[in-house]
Amino acid sequence: MTESSLIQVSMESWGVVFCLMLVIFILSNNTKQEKPEIKLLKCVVGIMFMLITDVLAAVSDNARTNIGYWLLIISNFAYFLSIDFTVIFVVDFFLELVPKEESSKFMIKEICYGVIAVAIALLIGNLWGGYFYVIDGNKYARGSLHFLQTIMHSLPFAVVGIYIVVNFMKIDVVYQRLFLTYVVTVLICAVVQEFTFGISLINFVCMFLVILTYTVLLSENNRRKFMRINEIMEEKKTVEPAQTNRSAACIVNPHFMKTSLESVYKLCDDNPKRAQKQVGAISNYMQGHLIAFNHPEPVTIEKEMEQVEYYLTIEQIRLGARLTVDYDVKETDFLVPMLSIQSLVENAVKHGIQSKKNGGTVRISTYSTKEANFVKVTDDGIGFNTMILHSGSYATKSINTLKEKLKSIDATLTITSEAGVGTEAVIEVKKKNYN
Repeated sequence: MTESSLIQVSMESWGVVFCLMLVIFILSNNTKQEKPEIKLLKCVVGIMFMLITDVLAAVSDNARTNIGYWLLIISNFAYFLSIDFTVIFVVDFFLELVPKEESSKFMIKEICYGVIAVAIALLIGNLWGGYFYVIDGNKYARGSLHFLQTIMHSLPFAVVGIYIVVNFMKIDVVYQRLFLTYVVTVLICAVVQEFTFGISLINFVCMFLVILTYTVLLSENNRRKFMRINEIMEEKKTVEPAQTNRSAACIVNPHFMKTSLESVYKLCDDNPKRAQKQVGAISNYMQGHLIAFNHPEPVTIEKEMEQVEYYLTIEQIRLGARLTVDYDVKETDFLVPMLSIQSLVENAVKHGIQSKKNGGTVRISTYSTKEANFVKVTDDGIGFNTMILHSGSYATKSINTLKEKLKSIDATLTITSEAGVGTEAVIEVKKKNYN
């Protein structure tokens, strides 16, 4: 064995080890492999068989035994056959990087497969014809048409290259550079090797390129995963507060439902008609909350006032003469978040009127100015110290939630109160066409 053959056998043996390590790494890296990684795995296996068979061919070259002679024939045939299959694997891999375009991909594959099928048929014929290579006196020698085999192996790369150039802008920039590096390097090596003899340069180039390819794939997959994680985190930051506010605004107070149903229970014997009215009001009230949860977009004043009336009907039946309601709805041509007025009315009844020994009156009015539309909810209940609104306590959660909802329609909420006098809450909805 010559010195150049020893160098080749040594380098290709290490190449087999590297390829085997890469196969193990790809298989163990993820339990569920992506399509490009599976196709790249086939390329690695193909190159590994190229290296193994070339080592066997180099070792058995110029052997003086019968076994060596047959090993030389088999290993050289297997080497060129493994090149044919590796070309197919590489073509499949690079076509996978082009998004969609399945019909045109199929046509390109048919052309490439056809070329390789002819190459395999000619390789089989070479066993008798000796036009690609010959085994002369137990020694490998190139045939007169060896260049034709190089052309047939390069042709699929050229076809795929043209296809990828046509679809260049559809491919990620990283894959564009990878393809150009791979194809140009392999084609240059194929031409150089056609005019030189000794060390199989293309084998080593393919091995290092496939390692580079997997490194790029792994890096790109990780980059996309991190980008997706960041997108999910950003979406979570946006969606969670909105979802929390929406849920908080639509939740029905369990204590309110308990007292409402208890009032129905008491009325069933004493006043069945009022009990029936109470059940209808509760049903409509609950339906309004369900609609608000599933369709959180703003509603007309008329629609919102329906929900307010259902709530106040329930409370008037429960509190009786202790609760008086006064409506003064002058302006209705604007939208408000659903349950916005109802939540202010609920606070007025719950924290203002209900806590007052003799009860009181809740007034709901709407009016308009040149700049904005207004909704005012007032009560003459017990009032409170407005400093509590800035405390961040649980009691102010519904108010803060309402303020967030009002921002979506460019509206604001102002609350004033005086202990022993009452509370006033005003929603100001700016007119969009006001300059």
